[in-house]
Amino acid sequence: MAWRSATTTRHLTEQDGQPDEALKAYGLASAIRQKLADDYPTATEFQSDLATSHIHIGTLRRDTGQAAESLKAYESALAIRQKLAREHPESPDRLSDLGENQGNLAVIDLDARRFEEARLRLLDLKQASCDLQF
Repeated sequence: MAWRSATTTRHLTEQDGQPDEALKAYGLASAIRQKLADDYPTATEFQSDLATSHIHIGTLRRDTGQAAESLKAYESALAIRQKLAREHPESPDRLSDLGENQGNLAVIDLDARRFEEARLRLLDLKQASCDLQF
């Protein structure tokens, strides 16, 4: 698939210290995954892959000091993952994905010295794990 090629390009450019090129490749992969998610809204794999694209973009942005953009990407991933968790509570992967997401958001909060927000995000995750029944 084309998004795999873009993802591979992103990994290579990120490792070579070319974050701008990596971000372009991430953007391409994300656009392809968005189209797949839009065209096949009941295919949870495409929805999950789109969330993963947002996570990768958020991490790259965080690593390059772009906290506001990173936060937006992580929040986009969170919205998708929360929807998937609500619609498919039988899948333990959904809780794991939410945990990854909340952890990433908490790191952004900690970097910005928003300790209470980080604590609340992690408490939300704890509550979500109690609410979801597998």
